[in-house]
Order: sequence, then C-alpha cells, then structure tokens
Amino acid sequence: MLQAKAAGLQFAIFNSCKGLRIANALIDLGLSQVAIMREPIHNQVAQLFFTEFIRQLEQFANVHEALCAACEFLKQEHDRTLHYPSAALIPSLFRHPEVPLFRLTPTGWRHRIAPWLPSRKQAMALTAIAGLSLIVPVQDLLLDSRLGLQAIYRNVTRQIPAASPPTLLVQIDEASIRDRGLDARKINPIDRSYLGDVLNQIPRLQTTQSGPANPAPKVIGIDFLLDRPTQEDPPLQRAIAQATQRGNLLVFAAIVQGKTVVGVRPSLAQLEANLQGNAFLYPWTVELPSSQGCDRICPLGYTLALASVTQAQQAGHNGSPEQAQSLSQQHFAPWVDRVRKFGQSWFQPILDFSIPPDRVYRSISAQQLFHNQLQPEDKIPAIVLIAPGGYEEAGLNGRGEDNFALPTAIAYWSSQAPGAIPKTSLTGAEAHAYMVHHLLQQRLVVPIPDFLMIALAGLGGQIWINDDRRRTQRNQYRTVKIRNFAIGMGIYGLVSLQTFITASVLLPYFLPVATLGLYVIPALKKSTYDSSF
Repeated sequence: MLQAKAAGLQFAIFNSCKGLRIANALIDLGLSQVAIMREPIHNQVAQLFFTEFIRQLEQFANVHEALCAACEFLKQEHDRTLHYPSAALIPSLFRHPEVPLFRLTPTGWRHRIAPWLPSRKQAMALTAIAGLSLIVPVQDLLLDSRLGLQAIYRNVTRQIPAASPPTLLVQIDEASIRDRGLDARKINPIDRSYLGDVLNQIPRLQTTQSGPANPAPKVIGIDFLLDRPTQEDPPLQRAIAQATQRGNLLVFAAIVQGKTVVGVRPSLAQLEANLQGNAFLYPWTVELPSSQGCDRICPLGYTLALASVTQAQQAGHNGSPEQAQSLSQQHFAPWVDRVRKFGQSWFQPILDFSIPPDRVYRSISAQQLFHNQLQPEDKIPAIVLIAPGGYEEAGLNGRGEDNFALPTAIAYWSSQAPGAIPKTSLTGAEAHAYMVHHLLQQRLVVPIPDFLMIALAGLGGQIWINDDRRRTQRNQYRTVKIRNFAIGMGIYGLVSLQTFITASVLLPYFLPVATLGLYVIPALKKSTYDSSF
C-alpha cells in the first residue's frame, strides 16, 4: 500500500465486500480517499455499481459525484430488474476533509473546449433562435418595436435633437387633388400639368422670407416616375425648363428594372443639367451606393443630400468640401452587398424613426402652397421634395405602393403632437427625407445583427453555468442570482438604449436576452447542475 501511494495512488475503491475496516486502515496509512461498501453485496449489484461509477469518472465527475450518480443508478435498476432492496444505501466515501475530491484530469484540445460547448438541447435551442433571427418579418417586427421604445426613451430623457430639417415636403394629398378639381381615383399617372403648376409655385417660398440670409431652395426633388408620355407633358416641360433657368437643380425619381434605368423622359428634362435617383426603398434602411459605387444610378435620398451640399458649397452658404467629400465616399461594405442578395441587412444603417418627424423634415400640402399658407417666419429648407401625400393611387402601379404601414415610433410621435390628426401611413417621400437628414447630419445608426449577439449570449450563459458549477453552496445564493440576472438584463437594456443615441449603434435586446435566459433560468431551478437544460 505504501509503495502504491508513493507511486501516485490517490484513490481506491472496494465494491464487493464489507469495507469499513479496509477504509479505516487505508486512511490511517495516508490514502486520502476510499470508496467502500459498508455491508457485503451481491456480485450483480457490485458490477452494476462499478460500471456506472467508472462511467461517471470518465465524464470527469469527482468521486463524490460519481458515487452519488452510481447510487441513483442502483436505485433505478432495483425498481426495474434487481431484487436487492436498499443496495443503493450501502456505498460510502471516506476521505480527509482538507483534500480535494479526486477527479480525472482531461487532456487534449477537445476536453479543454468541452466546457464551452453547448449541450445537444442547448444547441437545438440556439439553432432555433438564430434561425428565427434570420426571418425578415421577425427582424422587421423586432426593429419596429425597438424604435418605438427608443422614441419613448428619447422623449422621457429629453434627448431630442434640435429642429433643423433640411427638407421641405410638398405633398400632393387627396385634399390637394380635390382642391384642383381632379378625380383622386384617376390620378395615376399624376396629371403633369398639375405637377408643373406645383413646380412653378416653388419660387413663392422665397417671398415668405425677410432677407438674403434665407434664399430660395436650390435643390428640388420630384418623387414621381415620369417615364410615360401623357397629353399634359408640355406644361410640365416648360415648368422644368424655367426651374433650370432659375438655377434650380432638379432630382427626378427613377427605378431599376433588370439592367435598365427607368426614369424621366428625355423630352421632359435633359439629364445633362439635372439628376435622377433610385427611389427604391429597402425596408427602413438608409440606401447607399454599393462598394463599387453607384450601379447605373445612385439612391434618391443620397442624391438629394449630395446635391444639396454641392449646391450650398457653390453658392458660398453652408456646406464644405469636406462634407461633400465625406458624402461622396459613403458606400456599403462589399460583404453588405452580398448579404443583401439574401434579403439580410446586417450592419446596414437604419432609418432612425426615434427622432421626431418635425426634426427631420417640414411638410406642407400642395393646397397650402397654392393658397400661400406657409408661415412667414418659417425658414425654408435647402431641399424641396414634391411627392405623393398618401392618396390611394400613389405608387408605381397605382395601388398605393407608396403608402407604407406606419412605424410604431412615428405613431408615438404623432400621438404626442397636440391637436394633430393621427397618421395612418408613412409615405415613401417621408422615408427619403429621413435618409437625407441622416446623411447630412452624419447620423447613421448601425444595427448589430441578432445572430451575433445570440452567439455572445450563448457564450455568456455557458460562462455563467461553468462558474456556478464550481460553487458548492448554490442554493444559498439562488435568490441573489435571480435578482442579479434581472438587474443585469435591466442595465443592459438601458445601456443599449443609450448606446443607440450616443454611439449610433443598435444593440439587439429581446433575442439575446431570451438566449441567455434559456441557459440561466433552467439552471437556477435545478438542485444540481449538468450540461443540459
């Protein structure tokens, strides 16, 4: 025995005979840990016990955990097949209390990473949550809810930016159409003579100003697709020519169909003196040029912002070469272009609807413009965008495609305006105005993908479990752990809300917290930890 101990013997087991005297003798000789049977047992019981005990040691349980698991196994086997009552009560462990429990030491890289790998159930849950995060409608729902909460947080904490809207929306709504005597059900395509009249009214905006510090807008956007010829083209053609002569830079809406750009007819406007931009809207994200530059045509909001800075720079007003250069260098990373082909918008800047609309754009109807109902003290933004104002026929095919479901954040801000009529939809022009604002203010909020934060939450949950396995008095701290988990998630929620505002980074909340909860909450309910839920 002494030779075996000198050679490294740390633990002994005697599982087939009465071993109380053996245990006492070995402990007296200096062996720190001995497992024995207090009474003689049947050989069949001894074999079952030893097999399960060794299996637990192979899974790197300590000798006490292995003995308890083997006893539980004997109890279950007795209930099914054996006929040796109370056999599970006989095994005992003798050891010096100061000596750590014997445990096999794992070797190799697989064993080193094993504590950090999810169990089968955990892997299935992580796969399900990660798969859920890749479903676009789920992404839209989570983003809409988050921006609604973000708007409330902005309002409560008084972190609303100053009012400096760069865009004035002149919206042709149903009231404007009726005021003109047109049939709202037959307004697609838009009456070109009416559109020309609206364009001719833009110089009247300058008459509301009291001095040279507030010049008339130089950039005029037209968010109508003017690709089809109509009988009313001549009045619009004249209005476009007059606007160009006044020094206005016109930006027309266009779309890309296959490899063809469908935009303003050459008979209406010459693109040598004007611009056009892609009016396509990816769900509530800021449209930027691709990593290779503008593919055939730049996004409409981007074109309006860049044109505004360039025009202001040439006129000697606000704007600088640095700002124009910064805007011209904005583009998507190459891998963002690739994931967009699969319907994903990872790390693509979003429209920050948590900012109130009146901080982003001003809006009047065409009817108000014709009746000169703009307030004289109002400062006219540098960009005017003539666009549909929510009438039923608005859209490429005349089925209301330009009217989008109202984001929760915009609905909140609408409810906060005293006496305002609640909005029911968001127009494409309003989304473009948000893009213009974000580009000019360099307010590009980048969302961190849910799947990435889900992976980090899974790692955090595994760290929590591995740390708690080392504690021997877990039940004593159970209430404290639940409280700490709730406090931690609350702090993370506040940090994510504030980070959105100060760092322009959106840290997802719901799915990562749900992932961490799948690890932590079931573990807190267990009397002992294992690697499964």
